[in-house]
Amino acid sequence: MVVQPRRARKADANQAQIVAGLRALGIGVIVWNGECDVVAGWRNRNFLLEVKRDHKAKLKPSQEHLRTTWPGQYSIVSTLDEALAVIGWEGKP
Repeated sequence: MVVQPRRARKADANQAQIVAGLRALGIGVIVWNGECDVVAGWRNRNFLLEVKRDHKAKLKPSQEHLRTTWPGQYSIVSTLDEALAVIGWEGKP
């Protein structure tokens, strides 16, 4: 299944903070306007991160489909600390 990026949409307010924090630590980041918000790269691994304002926020049907069918890593995060835990960052931000 090929997932094509969609038109730009409004990002959750915490996405900019998470992206800036990851980049400040030298973690590669691509902001993706598709079924996940961020693709992060660290230590030769890639991480698909869906940023939500909180864990009560619902996934869109296409995001839920990706979460349940993607054979690789896909995580839902709402803070920089959660993103760093997914990535396996061992330092302090």
